[in-house]
Amino acid sequence: MRTYVLAGMAACLLAGVAPQAHGQQQPGFTPQELDRMSQERTEVFGSVKHGPPVPQSEVPRQQTYPPSELWLCKGTAAWQPIYSQPSLSSPVMAKTMDMIAVGGRNEGEFARTLLPSGRIGWVPAGQIHEYVNQFNPQATCQINAVRANGGPIYTVR
Repeated sequence: MRTYVLAGMAACLLAGVAPQAHGQQQPGFTPQELDRMSQERTEVFGSVKHGPPVPQSEVPRQQTYPPSELWLCKGTAAWQPIYSQPSLSSPVMAKTMDMIAVGGRNEGEFARTLLPSGRIGWVPAGQIHEYVNQFNPQATCQINAVRANGGPIYTVR
């Protein structure tokens, strides 16, 4: 069966047919036909049984450590480039989210930032402002710990 599925996908790719986005019905398939195809898939592969949820006491705790230096939680616009060096001509190594960890002194017009990977990047200082939560403007953000890889752990309260 897996061979047929792979062959069908390959044929679609060669024909230039793109898969439909989730939630969109393909033209020509009625809800009854989709139900029938789902039943056929269940007969071939069996039903999915995930079982009961794992007790939270059995989930391993993430190792956290105190940061080796002071990092402040600041706000910025999402999807702005984070540069590998304090220069607009340096390679972009990541993109910002709405909060970033900023530490140390600015270097020229750039602020030093700590990425989730534990690496250091640079963001234009003019893009950084106080963090404001869009759902709760009274919320505050802090960085009191880092992961084993050095990435910041944000605490929003």
